Amino acid sequence: MYTFRSSGLSPERLSSFRPTYAIKPTTTVVGFLLYQKYMSQINRFLFTSAEELVEAAEQHVATSPADYQQSVRLYFIARYLVAMFESLAFRLPIQVWNEYRNALDHFMRYISYPNSETKLNLRRMEGHIQRAVLDMCKIICFRMNDKLEKQIESDSIPCLRLVEDNFYERLLNDKRDCLRQLAHAKTVDHGLGENVGTNMEIVKNYLVPALGMLALWRRYEDNRPSIEKVAQILLEERRQERRNTIEESSRKWYSTTNLKNHLFPKLIWTMAGAAIVFLWHAFFH
Repeated sequence: MYTFRSSGLSPERLSSFRPTYAIKPTTTVVGFLLYQKYMSQINRFLFTSAEELVEAAEQHVATSPADYQQSVRLYFIARYLVAMFESLAFRLPIQVWNEYRNALDHFMRYISYPNSETKLNLRRMEGHIQRAVLDMCKIICFRMNDKLEKQIESDSIPCLRLVEDNFYERLLNDKRDCLRQLAHAKTVDHGLGENVGTNMEIVKNYLVPALGMLALWRRYEDNRPSIEKVAQILLEERRQERRNTIEESSRKWYSTTNLKNHLFPKLIWTMAGAAIVFLWHAFFH
């Protein structure tokens, strides 16, 4: 059985890390602490590539009944994407819930009348689960792109440009690559038409940009100490500039005040003394 990276746990354990809060988890102190613990746990089990995730799904399918293997394969992938999405404090979109609901409806129809004619319901169930996977991939790409843009704006581009190893430039290039891969997957998706419900290649095409965007966010968070260090240096530089400006203004003020309060009176008294001496000599001579 496939074990998650750095975990030693089987895929069946992944669902145990999924939150089951009846209210928003951050509304109470205990809920917030539990949610933070959940996020730290779920972030330990990240797949690094689409191939790795699909391989885990294939090994998970090995113990499933033949009729349900495609559904189990797709649901394993969908479950992982949903867990990653929720671990970033996002709420599951309604369209994904609708796909789950429709898949469950077809499953209930199938088990109610499990004969050869009703196996069409199995294919339709697979199609709905796969559509949930594709929707999750697209939503992850769009949401993570927005999240990255907001974080970049918050940290400021001048700060990010100073992070070592060309962090900002590589981040932008990789993000553009993910968006191009998403556009390509959507093009292939539309080209397949009705066949998309039974095509795993389109799933892999969508997984590549989705997992890539998640990896970009992990990279951003891994570089958080460096970003904060650079931000602190820039802050100290701005503070020093303000101190220098204040000192320069103070010197100018002192020079002006000194000229007005000391040099002018001395100059006037000197000129007055010279005039008195001149008049004294002119009067007596």
